[in-house]
Amino acid sequence: MHPEPEYLRAIGDMTALKDFLGGWYHQDAWNEYRIDEERWRAFQQSASAEELARLREQVERLAARSTDEVHHFIQTNADALYFEEPQMSRDWLEDFRSWLREIHETRT
Repeated sequence: MHPEPEYLRAIGDMTALKDFLGGWYHQDAWNEYRIDEERWRAFQQSASAEELARLREQVERLAARSTDEVHHFIQTNADALYFEEPQMSRDWLEDFRSWLREIHETRT
């Protein structure tokens, strides 16, 4: 497990994921990137291996939760990522999870 950096500890559990969602899915996010994968690649280019590992671990932890919990977490922490149905949040998380796994495998 990768420890949280001191500056993120104040926002509670799954801080790397909350920081990612808040920073990359803010209210003007769709003006900068048209599709999720563009945003994810931009994050990958700016992130350290440690940051990616911490994010990957937290996405795995969130994926183990119920679909309603996933939906609530995403709606609470991402201003520009809105899904009407809980399953849509789950689908987004699974796409992101697959992408994180793919880039991890190409790095190792």
